[in-house]
Amino acid sequence: MQDIKGVVFDVDGVLIDSLEPHLRLCRDKNIEYSLGLTIPSVEEFKALVRSGVKVSPMKFFFLSVGFPEYYADLATEYYNEFFMQEYEPEPFEGLDNVFASLKSSGIGIGLVTSNVKGNIYKPLANYLHYFRSNCILAKEDYSGDSKANAILIVAARLGVRPSETLYIGDQISDKVAADEAGVKFAGVNYGWGLSGEEMDFPVYESVYEIAKSITSEAPLCS
Repeated sequence: MQDIKGVVFDVDGVLIDSLEPHLRLCRDKNIEYSLGLTIPSVEEFKALVRSGVKVSPMKFFFLSVGFPEYYADLATEYYNEFFMQEYEPEPFEGLDNVFASLKSSGIGIGLVTSNVKGNIYKPLANYLHYFRSNCILAKEDYSGDSKANAILIVAARLGVRPSETLYIGDQISDKVAADEAGVKFAGVNYGWGLSGEEMDFPVYESVYEIAKSITSEAPLCS
């Protein structure tokens, strides 16, 4: 992939297979709070995301599946404290391959996520050695700022220009953040919201495709 010197990853749906655990939490809280909701399936939720419904930060996830605001706030408090203990998601297979390939090609890597640190550090524990600590920005690291600015902060810390930076996400909102930051964007269709039919940016079908594409000479949409 041409002129890429830094890659910044979203986490949920890109590096961590977390959608089903999030929906399972919603089902459990729906019962606990006696809300009487019908929680969508994985595919139904992905269609909801593709329609443009906001699902992050986590309060919006609960709102998107029908939680009233009071219960969305209550569930978010529980989520921030207990999600990793009760619903820990697994990393996608192949992350070692991706990170090692990028590093060996001299490409810097970072993370920018709307999730909190406690929900990303544990499932990614075996891979954090690939990252400098100041190149991992979670929700609390840029609270009140935009994801676009967080991407630019990580790019600067990697020592690369925006035009040399690729952000990889799984929602159209990630593409919007990349555009606002002036960086290139690629999506994945195995995550939360992209179908793979989008025409204006590359979409990867597996983790293994990421490093192969970035370290090749394939053209990239900016």
